[in-house]
Amino acid sequence: MIERKLEGVTADKVTFTQEEEAAFYRKLVGLVSEFHSIPVKKFGYLGGGEDRMGAFFEDEFDERVESLEEKGVYTADELQNMKDILT
Repeated sequence: MIERKLEGVTADKVTFTQEEEAAFYRKLVGLVSEFHSIPVKKFGYLGGGEDRMGAFFEDEFDERVESLEEKGVYTADELQNMKDILT
């Protein structure tokens, strides 16, 4: 996805020597590590710096755990606590 926004040739189209390929992947690992170390409040698609999956996830959570409350596996308070942690 990021490659689509950058000018130049994509990595799969470049011919590397063995040393160049190793250097490329060392740099790529560093960049991806930095990207994934950016803290966010929640998880999901980031648009404008904020996650946009919150409402979707809340609905999915409610739908998937409804039967657990009905069967007495968890209380409503326990499920709400889980939801608060996850969302």
